[in-house]
Amino acid sequence: MCIICRLFDFFFLLLEVGAGTQPESWIAQLLAGRDRTLAGPTAPPQGLVFLRPLYPPQWALPAEVTL
Repeated sequence: MCIICRLFDFFFLLLEVGAGTQPESWIAQLLAGRDRTLAGPTAPPQGLVFLRPLYPPQWALPAEVTL
């Protein structure tokens, strides 16, 4: 199983939830069901780059990783 492929799969799930087409609980249901075919297509890799994580200010992390 290609870890990069799974990251693209997960990215698509986040896009769906972020766009409001699926509820947040959808991701947990998919993961619990362990059926990849219910998750939809894999996000295309063009232009997808992970630069760094950003966390909410209430987590009291350093400024360089805070939104």
